[in-house]
Amino acid sequence: MPSRRTLLTGVTTAAATALAGCSSSRSLPPATQTDTPRAPPDATVIATDETLRDAEPYGAFRQSSIGYEHTDAGGYRRLYVLTHHHLVPGTDQFGTGWRLVGCTVDHDYHYAAPTGATTTAASYAPVDPDTERPTPVRMARAQGDEAPDLVDRWLVRYAPASDATWGPTFLTEVTPSVTFREGDRLASTRLRVEVTDGWLDDAAFELTTALRYGRDG
Repeated sequence: MPSRRTLLTGVTTAAATALAGCSSSRSLPPATQTDTPRAPPDATVIATDETLRDAEPYGAFRQSSIGYEHTDAGGYRRLYVLTHHHLVPGTDQFGTGWRLVGCTVDHDYHYAAPTGATTTAASYAPVDPDTERPTPVRMARAQGDEAPDLVDRWLVRYAPASDATWGPTFLTEVTPSVTFREGDRLASTRLRVEVTDGWLDDAAFELTTALRYGRDG
C-alpha cells in the first residue's frame, strides 16, 4: 500500500461555479454540532483535493476532500470519503450584508462499485424536535428521489440565515468491490452553498472536487 509521501504527487483541479438563485428544500429537523467524524487512525490517505471560492461580496467558501483506505482485522477493505467545509458569509468576510442560508453536500462514490449499504457520519446530529432550546442548525439526509443512486446527500439550513462562519464535516464509508490503481477515480464531492442579503437577492455557489487514487489535488 502506498505511503502518504508517495501519494502527494499528482495535481488535479476542480471547478467552482456561481449559480443564480437558491433552491427550496423541505422542512428540516433541528440539529446541533457534535464530534467531527474521522476515518480510523491507522487508515492510509490515498487521495486529496480542494476547491476555494472567494466570492466577494457574497462570502468565501472552501471544500477540502480526503480519501482514505483501510483494511480491518477481518481483512475487509474500506474506502472513506471525508469532506471539510469552511463557509464564511459576506457579512463575516467582507463586512457586507450577505448571510449564509445553508448548503447541500454530495458524496458520489459510484466509481468504487460499492457492495452493500454505506455508513455515514456528520459533525451535526439530530436533536429532539420538542426541545425547548432553539437550535440555529437544521439538517437531514436526502431520502429517495432527493438524491441520485450511490450518492450520499446532506441538506443543511441555518435558521435564521447566519452571519457567522461555519465548518461542517461529512464522512462516507464504502466497501469497494474494485481494486484501485494510480489515477483511478475514487469519488467526487459537491458543495452547493446558498446565501442571501435578507431583502430581495439570493445567490448560490457550487464547488466540486475529484478524488483520484494516489493524487493530491
